[in-house]
Amino acid sequence: MPHPKTKSLSVDETYALTAYMLNINEITIDGEEVDDEYVLDREKFSKIVMPNVDGFEPEIRGKDGLENVRAYYQVAENFGGQKVNPAERCMKDCLEPTAKATYISGTGISDFLPPMSTVRDLPEEKGAVIAGEADYKSSCAVCHGAAGMGAPVTGNKADWAKVAEKGADAVLANAINGINGMPPRGGSDLSDAKMKDVVDYMLNSSK
Repeated sequence: MPHPKTKSLSVDETYALTAYMLNINEITIDGEEVDDEYVLDREKFSKIVMPNVDGFEPEIRGKDGLENVRAYYQVAENFGGQKVNPAERCMKDCLEPTAKATYISGTGISDFLPPMSTVRDLPEEKGAVIAGEADYKSSCAVCHGAAGMGAPVTGNKADWAKVAEKGADAVLANAINGINGMPPRGGSDLSDAKMKDVVDYMLNSSK
């Protein structure tokens, strides 16, 4: 515990979580309710008496616990079973049914609201989020999206292809530092990482 990070809780964290579970179940220790201010320690923990302490069978507490369990399971009726005489051979209908099966007659439930659907098609996937696309549209498309400005989608792809021949690192450096009248970062405050996403988006969408 806890799954899947075994033994990752400290002793204090373990006591704190235990105290919280006792608190939400309104458990008392020595007559005092475990509330938000209660400090649980080893001594107090050993005094916890759960409400259903006497609600289980067989009785497993004490030195006779094991014998109590053995004796309990010797009586089939204690756990819903039936005693079968081993001397009588039986191959069919050896036991009387102990549970009553109930079935829906006719065709069963048919008036569903809304009507039950038998369609097994998966829902359409929403468009994937492409890194750099949103920043391109908000900060770069105003110029690069115009015809003849080397836009990756709507502009002159041939011109943009010539730019791409410089390599991604060179294009990124130009985008960050500015070139040919384009201000650094296109006049935006995008970080280097976001600028790289924008450049990658432009290069890939121009292919």
